[in-house]
Amino acid sequence: MTQVVEIVEGIMGSGKSTGIINWMEENPTEKYIYVSPLLSEVGEGGRLSQSLSNITFEYPVTKNKADEMLDLLKLGKNIACTHVLYSSLTAEHLKYIEDGGYILVIDEEINLISGVSEYGRGDYKWLFANDHIEVIPETGQVCWKGDESLLKDNKYYKFKTYCDNQSLYVTKRDQYMMVSQLPIKLLNCAKRVIILTYMFEGNVLDCFLKIKGLKVVPFTEIKLREVDVEEVKSLIKLIKPAKSLLQMNMTLSWYDNKATNDDLHEIAKFIRNCAVSSKASRDDVIYTHPKNRFDSDSKSKTLIKPLGFYRKKIGNVESVCWLASSTKATNLYADKWCLIHCYNRYPQTPVEAYINDYGSDMEVRLNAEVFALSEMLQWVWRSRIRKGEPIVLAIGSARMCRIFSRWLESL
Repeated sequence: MTQVVEIVEGIMGSGKSTGIINWMEENPTEKYIYVSPLLSEVGEGGRLSQSLSNITFEYPVTKNKADEMLDLLKLGKNIACTHVLYSSLTAEHLKYIEDGGYILVIDEEINLISGVSEYGRGDYKWLFANDHIEVIPETGQVCWKGDESLLKDNKYYKFKTYCDNQSLYVTKRDQYMMVSQLPIKLLNCAKRVIILTYMFEGNVLDCFLKIKGLKVVPFTEIKLREVDVEEVKSLIKLIKPAKSLLQMNMTLSWYDNKATNDDLHEIAKFIRNCAVSSKASRDDVIYTHPKNRFDSDSKSKTLIKPLGFYRKKIGNVESVCWLASSTKATNLYADKWCLIHCYNRYPQTPVEAYINDYGSDMEVRLNAEVFALSEMLQWVWRSRIRKGEPIVLAIGSARMCRIFSRWLESL
């Protein structure tokens, strides 16, 4: 059981994944759990299985993957799985990881803290007012009062489950602002924890680990490739926001509450104009903005539909150019070269508040610009730039363009 997290930090293309895979090959007597955001990376035929010869990984593939993973742990197998599956492991899984002396390798930062999307301030106020919940002052943990069970169709069944799992916490500044946390033992149950990342310091996971008392140190047993930063700069043709977009905030709350139909039309026009002026076909393009402006259950939501680059049915397959701004660790878009980013990214408000409230005594503070830039770089590097080929990058948000330009100049 470790209290140290080792970080492999390097710019995209510096060979983090290749380096750690080679390191595991050179240490075949250890037992490993390799965790990646996407099944396509760790499943049969994925990058991991194609790169290994000395050691073998098993991949949970049955309908009940958690049970299958428990069986594999009992057998002491090397296991590859997704962030989602690893985040769902129980105390029994963690005991076998600890007893088995596993080394945990995590490709990209795993999400241990997030806002609670299913409930809002009105729910929290009602639960407090009706004496259903209370808060442990020292930790901010939310507890369900009473031992009654709730039926699954009860509105607050999932909320009570959060409480029962000891995963719900309030910020210091506002008891109606809550976050969901995964247990830190997901990490420190392992003999060693190694995380592959870029721009880690000041980001969400770095701050969260420090608040929870884990020490963060560099992993020094592999050597990363030197990246030719001048070549990186030469591969990016940057298109700045159109004048019509400069006064648009483009945050999630702006899209939800303030964006007018005219604003959304201008964004759609910017996306189309950037693609057309770059002579890109729809097969060359990816763009991003909040998902609920691409596809929404609400008929009152006006969607952003850039002409020729929205949806297209090809046989029974639907082709779309929109790609979620949080996309990481996949090669599926490695032929795309015309990128349009129209989303001013910030950490979730409850997450930022929780980290800054509980980190203040330790001088731990979440850096919102580091978060925004790291998320954007991950998105950009899904494209063919990862293969050393040129791209066009249009940025619709003035803030995101400023942050990206400053990073590019600093290389």
